[in-house]
Amino acid sequence: MDLPCVEIIARALDEIRMLKELTWHYVILNTDLVTVQYGQKRIVRETLNIMIEAASREKQWNLFPGACRGELEAARNGPNREQETLRIAVDYVAGMTETELIKTYDALTAGT
Repeated sequence: MDLPCVEIIARALDEIRMLKELTWHYVILNTDLVTVQYGQKRIVRETLNIMIEAASREKQWNLFPGACRGELEAARNGPNREQETLRIAVDYVAGMTETELIKTYDALTAGT
């Protein structure tokens, strides 16, 4: 018989339920936050799609910083070229701060 990792006293269960409800009401279902999150997801998705396309086209490698271009060059003739170029693009975008991402997105889309 497996013992639970954490034992929660009965009195705390009501507090946990209340905190979950507050989180849902004020955070997860908050219209303003959902709107911002939607926009943020769109910026990440569109920037990533642009960088994935650029990674697959050598003439667009200049959109990446030098270290990434070196990785793309190394992956160019490898047996897993597509997977490697995808990983490089994903790693590049994932490593951006929010400010860097927005700046890059604006530059790539000319603010449209």
